[in-house]
Amino acid sequence: MPRLPRYVLPGHPQHVIQRGKNRCPIFVAEEDYACFRRYLMEACTRHECRIHAYVFMTNHIRFSYKGYMQYLVDAFPLFVKDN
Repeated sequence: MPRLPRYVLPGHPQHVIQRGKNRCPIFVAEEDYACFRRYLMEACTRHECRIHAYVFMTNHIRFSYKGYMQYLVDAFPLFVKDN
């Protein structure tokens, strides 16, 4: 079942959760965390977003952001692919 569209209030932070498929690990080594954090920060710089808080766990990530681009999470896989 597809999830409902994200409810966006302009100027308010968004809480994002991204899980591995079937809750499988998405980070295997310490380098994976550093790489993901670097890509996330570069995407925020490019799209004028600000990360307020984040936590990376082996099988999912959570972060809160606010910024110009309402759908940072939708664009993030494309950003990683292009780099």
